[in-house]
Amino acid sequence: MSPGAYSKIEAGLTDVNYSRLLRIAAELKVPIIDLLSDHPGQETWNAKRLSFLRKQIFGNIQKLQLLNIQLLELFDEIG
Repeated sequence: MSPGAYSKIEAGLTDVNYSRLLRIAAELKVPIIDLLSDHPGQETWNAKRLSFLRKQIFGNIQKLQLLNIQLLELFDEIG
């Protein structure tokens, strides 16, 4: 993209389509979400935190399922 094209985008004279947004993000080496945010970097951090929390929750669900199976086996042994 030319400097003039960037200038028009910054001035609000030109709308940005998705493919152009991808190119801008790649050129600036930032996630697209940072281009759309009022607080660049915050959304990236939030996305990483959310991903971490999802993994923890999934791990805890697996542990609970295992404990449930073990509990059922104990009930069967007790009679």
